Amino acid sequence: MNSIDTPADSTHISVEEWVDAPSNTIYLRHVGGEPIYTKDLKINVNIDGETHVYSSANISENLGGKSFWELADVIEINTSKEWGRSVPDEDNVDVKLIDTESREVLPKCRISFSP
Repeated sequence: MNSIDTPADSTHISVEEWVDAPSNTIYLRHVGGEPIYTKDLKINVNIDGETHVYSSANISENLGGKSFWELADVIEINTSKEWGRSVPDEDNVDVKLIDTESREVLPKCRISFSP
């Protein structure tokens, strides 16, 4: 008898990302889907080939101590304050949202406007 693995549950979320290079700030807005527990989330930010990690503790603090990231919440990462890195151009920034529980990279769309 053969068995087929069933697909693993995946996280359903929709996120918008935009970068304001003059202020060295990355914005991530939760625009749909399920709330994400901050303890299960980390953000990898690559600036000009150098990778930095924004931890679950940083995310929770950024959201005012909340234990989850939900619809309309915005995470603001100032790269200058966090890692001493400026953002020369938004095209030189790559952001990955990682669900640490499932080890899944969460989808997001990139938009190019400043808040």
